[in-house]
This record gives sequence, C-alpha cells and structure tokens, in this order.
Amino acid sequence: MYHIRSGKIALHLKPCDLVTLCHDTIKEQRLLTGRTIQLDVPASPIMMHADGDRLSQVIVNLVSNALRYSSEDSGVQVFVDKRSDVGIIEVCDAGKGISQEEQAHIFEPFYRSEENVCTSSKSGLGLGFSICKGIIERHGGRIWCRSRPVHVSTFIVEMPLKGYVSRGRPLS
Repeated sequence: MYHIRSGKIALHLKPCDLVTLCHDTIKEQRLLTGRTIQLDVPASPIMMHADGDRLSQVIVNLVSNALRYSSEDSGVQVFVDKRSDVGIIEVCDAGKGISQEEQAHIFEPFYRSEENVCTSSKSGLGLGFSICKGIIERHGGRIWCRSRPVHVSTFIVEMPLKGYVSRGRPLS
C-alpha cells in the first residue's frame, strides 16, 4: 500500500484494450469461483495506455468483494464502456448495500465496517479498496461507490484514455 501511494511501484504502461483486459480477468474469476459474473462490453476495443497487470488487480479485487458480500445464488455484473476520452468499468452486486457514512470511508486503508468486523465470517485487512484507489489514481483516474442499504452496490472506475499524469509528472 505504501509503495503504491508513494509512487515507488513503477507502472509498466503500454497500449492496452480495456475490453480484452476485462474479458480475460472475468473469465479467470468465473473459473476460480464458479459463480455467475455477467460481462457487458462494447463490440469495439477501448484502447488506453495503462499497466494491464495493475488494472487486472483492481478488477479482481472489485469482483471478489462483490462476490464475497452477495449471496451465493446472486451474480455480479461488470459493465465496460467509454464516454469521450474516459474508459469506464462498473462492478455491481446484489449484496446488502453500503450506507452513505461507510461509503465515505471504504477507500481508506484498513477500513472495515463495524458490522463486518463484528458479525461477519468474511476475512480481510481492509486494504483492497485502498490499493484499488491508489492504482487508479496513479493512472490519472478515479474510483467511487454508489449504494444504499438493501440495494445494489456499484463500484465505478473512470480512467483517462490518454494524457496520464500522476502526482504532477507524466507516468513512465
């Protein structure tokens, strides 16, 4: 976490098709989990200059959390799209939802909701979302969550398709 946030982990940027990256990552997650993960992607590629391994790490984290916090019989939906010069990934689950108060903290390192810490058998250190945020911000993007208790939670990632800047300097 420290190395990502401080910029000490180099991003290996190269041309990357967001559609193919998401397709390959979701295919792997389906095989590993045996769960239903619906993927909705455009027919044409969404090209960007990015570190594909790090973006796969973000997708895996978002999908695995969505699966972890939704019932076994419900699926997860992943939508990939682009709007003008931004690539978009949305991961939706049918879990119990996340309160507005929790949404303000879930991207902080080591944050776990009181309910999950006290009553859940779900393990974790509370670093996954924080690591995702660090990776996305290093690419010049942003990540956030939209949810209400007892409703679908959607995690949204927006990434610039060109013009990447991290901490005031071009990424290399």
